[in-house]
Amino acid sequence: MGQHWQRNKPLTRFWIRVNKADACWEWQGPLKRGYGSFYYDHHQGTAHRFSWELHRGQIPIGLQVCHTCDNPKCVRPDHLFLGTCKDNIQDCHRKGRHPRINRTHCLLGHALTTENVYQYVRRGYTCRACRICSRRREAKRIRRKVA
Repeated sequence: MGQHWQRNKPLTRFWIRVNKADACWEWQGPLKRGYGSFYYDHHQGTAHRFSWELHRGQIPIGLQVCHTCDNPKCVRPDHLFLGTCKDNIQDCHRKGRHPRINRTHCLLGHALTTENVYQYVRRGYTCRACRICSRRREAKRIRRKVA
């Protein structure tokens, strides 16, 4: 009987797991990759998407629910906005919180100084790369081609 009411009352299950503070309304339930995890409409979804649908309506296909507050646990509707994947990544870059934007060394440990870094555009995004690693990859590619 306990399981039956939980399946039929997603609103009740949602609100008992939300801590409404002055700023963010933080999800207090289970997390998956930092985001609130919530079962509704016969599937496991995210709490912030449920919050969007609850307060604003259906999410159009191809759009994501993004956070203006950069808090993945937040479900407060005025901290959420709809955007494409590209919009979300650009927002991340603009705010300087992309995991690779503040790297000081490449994966092989070379310092990413202005002399050792070159920039290129890939799929509409400006990327940084280590010159030393790039030269080594190119030399290896040429050696394989010759052999």
